Amino acid sequence: MKTRLAVLLTGLTVTAGALAFTPSASATTPQLGASCIGAEIGRTAVDAHGNKLICDNYVWRLNRGQQPRHKWADDQRAWTECTEHHSVTYCRHLLNH
Repeated sequence: MKTRLAVLLTGLTVTAGALAFTPSASATTPQLGASCIGAEIGRTAVDAHGNKLICDNYVWRLNRGQQPRHKWADDQRAWTECTEHHSVTYCRHLLNH
């Protein structure tokens, strides 16, 4: 009985491995210069040519160790930091130049 169960489980493992889905590189790999979404900002990847990429300001760029930018989040952070120390009027003038 144990041998039959072992053969059955081994057969299932081999079958499951053969049926595993492997997406193509083009379906999942970002490309240099392609757009990316805000949720991906800061995400890193390697493209089909071996280039290290980072999603920076909604575009896949070469990853050179730069701090990724996110225009909306950066503006929100600047506003919060400004209003902690200055008036709203001053911050509007400073940040909405």
